[in-house]
Amino acid sequence: MSGGEGPDTSGSPSVSVIVPTFQRREYVRRAVRSVLAQTFTDFELIVVDDGSTDGTGEALAGLDPRLRYHWQPNRGVGAARNAGIGLARGRIVAFLDSDNRWLPQHLAVVTEALERHPQAVLASTCFRFQIRGDAPPAQAAVVDLLPRLVLSSPVGFVSCVAVRRWTLDVVGGFDERLTVWEDSDLWLRLAVHGPFCFVRCRTLIHQSTRGGLKERGLRSGEYLDAMELSSEWALRSLSGLARSDGAELAARARAKSSMLAALRALIDRDDERARRNLEHGCTLFPDFSHDPRPVVALFSHGAPDAPSTVRVFGSAASLWPYPCADTALFLRAWAAVVALRSRRFRQGARLALHAGFLARPGFAIRTLPVAFDHTRGWARAKLHSGRETTRTVDPTRPAPGAS
Repeated sequence: MSGGEGPDTSGSPSVSVIVPTFQRREYVRRAVRSVLAQTFTDFELIVVDDGSTDGTGEALAGLDPRLRYHWQPNRGVGAARNAGIGLARGRIVAFLDSDNRWLPQHLAVVTEALERHPQAVLASTCFRFQIRGDAPPAQAAVVDLLPRLVLSSPVGFVSCVAVRRWTLDVVGGFDERLTVWEDSDLWLRLAVHGPFCFVRCRTLIHQSTRGGLKERGLRSGEYLDAMELSSEWALRSLSGLARSDGAELAARARAKSSMLAALRALIDRDDERARRNLEHGCTLFPDFSHDPRPVVALFSHGAPDAPSTVRVFGSAASLWPYPCADTALFLRAWAAVVALRSRRFRQGARLALHAGFLARPGFAIRTLPVAFDHTRGWARAKLHSGRETTRTVDPTRPAPGAS
């Protein structure tokens, strides 16, 4: 393993598993059992109870000597995970949300991936939130993800991720100010310290539930607040990196900040301010006009329901500095799809007829993968709402219930 991890403490486990929970007594028992059933056994299990009053501690008592239970007053999922990190003795930290479960090989896969790639600071088995595959750790891809993470967050669910402990200490763990987006913010800060490795292997059973942190964050506007705070860190930190692409990273950070400012203006119905920020963002990062994915991902976090999605996406398309750009056409096309899907037929037809994409077959070919991913994510969310899924979910919209 990397020399940055510090000395190996005799008798300490290799991996510390951290499970935060709040008022999920039955779910967390199930999650704990999935950890105890791992084929890799050199671990400790730390359950951080973030203020539950439902008897969670009693439900977990005596299950296994490797389980350590810690109760604290309710402070949020980031604070709960940080408390677990503070208690952890392992050189690798793996996270599991209490409403998810691991398949038996999960820890074996992520630990072997990190052993094979000592330069990697993080391992994930669900890149782009795709829970599928049976690739062995020997086929892990090692990627410098920092340029992509400045604009979007494709690492996957936090329950698929294992991180080297020393990097968590260096970056200070999760930002406890963030009630949502705390995982995406952490991945960005970790990527400064090394590449990530990804194994396309299904190791997670993900619970898609209504009323979770992410759904509440979307409806309350906390996502945009959190993304703006994370963006402020990027603006301060990336320009000073000793990297050959430091100037490009800084430009991306400024471009993302402009897009978030545009989203804030769109929500406030301030078209002139939105127009200025869209133009500034596209000037700093012209690929925004050619690749809809990062823009769709950001704007989806400011549009919690169908009416707001139609308004935000439709307005952004109308105000885009290059009306015939793929991103402008896709935003309008998706607004039309959402309108039709929510039975706003007249509005959807009007958006579709005025979009202009029907006369541009090249646009449809170029953006078909984006449309497919977005449609598949919506279908999966509908199909598995309130149920478990091990299948692909929408990478551009956060999954309800996942922290």
